[in-house]
Amino acid sequence: MTRIITGVLICFLAGMIVQADSNGYQELSDQSGRSLQVKLLKYDDVKKQLLIQTENGRQTWVSPSIFSEESAKYVWRWIETDRVLSDRSLQVTIRKRLDDDRLHYELTLDNRTGNSLPALKADYVIYVRQDGQNGTKDQIRCVGGKLEIEAIPPRKKVTFDTKSTSMKLRSAPVFDGGRSSDTVKLSEDKPLGVWIKIYGPFIDGVPCERDICFPAELSEKVSWAEHLFISHNVDTIHGF
Repeated sequence: MTRIITGVLICFLAGMIVQADSNGYQELSDQSGRSLQVKLLKYDDVKKQLLIQTENGRQTWVSPSIFSEESAKYVWRWIETDRVLSDRSLQVTIRKRLDDDRLHYELTLDNRTGNSLPALKADYVIYVRQDGQNGTKDQIRCVGGKLEIEAIPPRKKVTFDTKSTSMKLRSAPVFDGGRSSDTVKLSEDKPLGVWIKIYGPFIDGVPCERDICFPAELSEKVSWAEHLFISHNVDTIHGF
């Protein structure tokens, strides 16, 4: 029997590193060569307009064409990054699947823009709690993996499955008079969730990173299992 739990996730802990001042303002130049201190906020793919904020706090929509050739390269790279980080452009849906005693997660990436999204990579960790019984301690088991995703065409969805892991009920025999008469439960596996890191285009030499937890409160219970990727104890799934 298969049970499915579906959740549409809003971007959680999405982050991007750029060369900017401590307030997030970037020094760019316009077509006339004038220097501009602006903060890039978001891009509207329908109106083809970029929302910026000037140092005095004023926000305004502008066309990317106002920037000089060199600054425009940076702006378009930022826009490409913003499409990956923004749920309004790249919506992520995660489904938990339990097939008998096997657990895996289904990840769907929905490109909601009229532009192709660049090739992406993702790391994921599945967290399983082993509930201790009859004196045994609780433990958390981690299963890691990687995804490599080719460019996603406009208005298209791609779906991937993580690798599966077994959900076990551990027990031990109880002996009575030298013979096993019953069993006692030692531990039971219960899914905690999955943590996914999506890596997009590089900007200033650093890939943008979008973190998604399912359920959203997972990051309050566990830490990112970086040791799995340092030890290369993961599988890579190629797709699309």
